[in-house]
Amino acid sequence: VEVLVFGPDGRALRSLLSAVLPAGTYSPSWDGLDDSGSDLPSGIYFAKVTTPAGEQTTKLVLTRQ
Repeated sequence: VEVLVFGPDGRALRSLLSAVLPAGTYSPSWDGLDDSGSDLPSGIYFAKVTTPAGEQTTKLVLTRQ
């Protein structure tokens, strides 16, 4: 299973999960940081989940105050 966060330009910004996991329900969370630990600005991002059964992309909205 691989979970990646992408910017609106399609660039991969953060790898949230890359592991072999048994079937089940999981809830990875994202803290709004990129792979280098830098804060990302408010905006629209995308999370792509890839498994042997296929892949799914979901829109994320990051809001900062």
